[in-house]
Amino acid sequence: MKKNITIILLAIIPLFTFSQNRFGVFGGLNNSTLSDGFLEKIPFGKAFGFHIGGLYEYQINDKISFRPKLTLSFQGDREKTDNTFIDASSIDYKLTYLNVPINFKFFSKPYIIAGPQVGFLVSTEKGERDFGDVKTSFDYGLNLGFGYDFDNFFVELNLYQGLATLVEIEDSLGKSVEVDATNTVVQFSIGYYFN
Repeated sequence: MKKNITIILLAIIPLFTFSQNRFGVFGGLNNSTLSDGFLEKIPFGKAFGFHIGGLYEYQINDKISFRPKLTLSFQGDREKTDNTFIDASSIDYKLTYLNVPINFKFFSKPYIIAGPQVGFLVSTEKGERDFGDVKTSFDYGLNLGFGYDFDNFFVELNLYQGLATLVEIEDSLGKSVEVDATNTVVQFSIGYYFN
């Protein structure tokens, strides 16, 4: 038993001696929408919100780091639309999420971030047209982005695509039409590492 513990300790000690752990904070702008399908509508309109959060970075080796975050994010469709037909762009719901991106960071200057994300709905503010409640308070999806480290500062551009269907719509005849309204968010962040 003691021999096994010694072998395990000898195996993981180099991991801890090599690794550099960092904590950081960040904030920035969101440009978000509710899209009908995977990357169906990339938001480049006036639907701006913001996000703020903290991160932990654990360096696995000189090229890869594990980089989870905790983020308060104002997203959904934050732009009023006047569509007469029913699709995902008709849903003017301002959604606030507590998100947990579970990202990996590849390289350093510049770097790529990628990984899954889970989110928990904190609040919903509906526009003039009420399509009912959000179907699930649990969101999940994928992140992909890139950034650049400047000593203790960093900048990032990130794209998030949600995979959870959020809203089911009834048309004027009362027929239920499922619109795969999912979160699509482009984020620009500026952050700071404490160590």
